[in-house]
Amino acid sequence: AAATGTLRVRGTLAAPSVRGKLYVPEGVVRPAFLPAANASTEPDPTIEVVGLPGDIAAPAPATDLGNLALGVTITLGNGMRIRRRDADIQLGGTLNVTRTPPGPLEVRGTVDIERGWYTFSGRRFTLHPGTVRFTGGPVDQAVLDIEAGHRAGEYDVTVSVQGTIAKPQLLLASEPPLDEPDVLAVLLVGRPTGELSDNERLSVQAEAASLAVGYVVPGLTSALEEALPLEQVQVSPEQVRVGHRFGNDIFVSLSQQFVGWAGQTLAVEYSITPRLSVELSTSSRGSGAVDVFWRRRY
Repeated sequence: AAATGTLRVRGTLAAPSVRGKLYVPEGVVRPAFLPAANASTEPDPTIEVVGLPGDIAAPAPATDLGNLALGVTITLGNGMRIRRRDADIQLGGTLNVTRTPPGPLEVRGTVDIERGWYTFSGRRFTLHPGTVRFTGGPVDQAVLDIEAGHRAGEYDVTVSVQGTIAKPQLLLASEPPLDEPDVLAVLLVGRPTGELSDNERLSVQAEAASLAVGYVVPGLTSALEEALPLEQVQVSPEQVRVGHRFGNDIFVSLSQQFVGWAGQTLAVEYSITPRLSVELSTSSRGSGAVDVFWRRRY
């Protein structure tokens, strides 16, 4: 990033004060993680690292601001962008960064989303003008007002992200109007829920459950459970698994793993007897398996 402006440092070594204005005409931010990426930033608990030297230093603690006073205004020019393989977003706005010792750092102002595109659930969305508003509290409590659109068949689908950075709220809408479960189905497979096959219903339910892991999705999960009744729905930060029984003998499940070797697994279980069954599974990682299960209740 490039920046111009004036900063004034005053006070004493024991109580310094930094005030001024900065203008950032251009720059590129390449975040490693965005909310819709369905990627975990937590360490994988299944991986154990061995053979490390015993004298590796611990991470340095966060810098103590001490008696530093701040009063800096940062203005973003139209050359400031977020750029990744799945996103290109032009930013703007003004932020005021202040601190009165011994209090915490405060950020007030807005980051404006001018234009751009972002890939969401495998679809490319065009971003509408939006804002991220900082109110002086913790940065993760910044208020989101972001909207993007995508043409899916005969429908114009709109995805809105509201709430805060810590708890984003996802809203789905369309024109012509549809209920949220139907909007998601149109986005994924091009048709409302009433026109889906059984396999497509499994895929839509899995996507809805995975969205619920990272977002607050008002009414979407419960509405989908009514529109797409399934016998098994399991949601956790590690995986989403949905399944449905066809007849008395066949159970089909679809799971999405988010940690470790992330990928999708499709499994078909055939019940030979009430206690004995065979399961055939294949994954998007190219692996497959045949398992035999024997169950007994006690």
